[in-house]
Amino acid sequence: MNTKYISELINRYFNQRHAAETESEIQKWLISKRNEEQKAEVLYDIWKNIKSKPNAKVYYSLNLVQQKLNMKRSRRMLWQNPFLKVAAVLLPFIFVASLYLYYDRNYGTVEITTAQGEQKEITLPDSSVVWMNACSKITYSRKFRADKREITLLGEAFFSVKKDASRRFVVTTKDLTVTVFGTQFNIKCYPEDQIASTTLKSGKVEVTLNSKDYILKPDQELLYNRLEKSSVLQDVSESSLSWREGILNFSNMTLSEMVKSIERQYRVNFAYNPIDYSNDNYSVKFTNKDSIEDIMQVLQDVVGGFSYSIKNNVITLKKQSK
Repeated sequence: MNTKYISELINRYFNQRHAAETESEIQKWLISKRNEEQKAEVLYDIWKNIKSKPNAKVYYSLNLVQQKLNMKRSRRMLWQNPFLKVAAVLLPFIFVASLYLYYDRNYGTVEITTAQGEQKEITLPDSSVVWMNACSKITYSRKFRADKREITLLGEAFFSVKKDASRRFVVTTKDLTVTVFGTQFNIKCYPEDQIASTTLKSGKVEVTLNSKDYILKPDQELLYNRLEKSSVLQDVSESSLSWREGILNFSNMTLSEMVKSIERQYRVNFAYNPIDYSNDNYSVKFTNKDSIEDIMQVLQDVVGGFSYSIKNNVITLKKQSK
């Protein structure tokens, strides 16, 4: 961004010639560290053209700064500092910027994502811990509310929630909402998957799905079929939490379902026509020590009926005629 363009942005801002939503973005940019030298140069030029005199509000604000810095100067000495003239113009902005910084540092939103083949461990503001699986995203406030701890999840994550009877812990996804006070559980809700699930390891959780509440006990899981709009509460299957141990466990899954999971975990993409393959279910297990070549050879034996090639992280499946 060149100085001329920055000058135009800032001057338009001080002349209130931006739309309200644009002004908000400019305020964030002005207090950021981006383009610091150019912004300083433009602000200095603004100072040179300032003809306004300080008023009582300006002196009051500057006196507060003096107190913080233990400065002892007269009004005249204060105004001899050239950059204090800029304060006369900038104080309204500084006030707004300060409010923004306070909100951002205390109540602003944190967003954390994982890429293909990536997992992360995150500690939340209340000391709860989240383990994120590949291709996932969580968002939460830097500072939780006094009565509730709220998280939004896209993808898959395992939560170990610090017990706090006065503040419920709520995880919201596209399909379901999970409420706890202190427990360990897993949620899987990838938007491309047909099944969304909540699995309870310890404690107790309440799952709200389609305006209906379900109470899960340890070693139970709730499965929601998005296509059929149906749900099943059952005992935990072996595959539900195996991803945390580096195991890719497919239990009664179609080739299409397995492909989606392999793409997320191995940083590859598949090129194939799903309608060429049946919806038969298969069960097979892999570990993180297995290469993508190992996995494809096993799938070729288990599923059968296709050949494959791997090039530039793209796996092309070709249906073989019988």
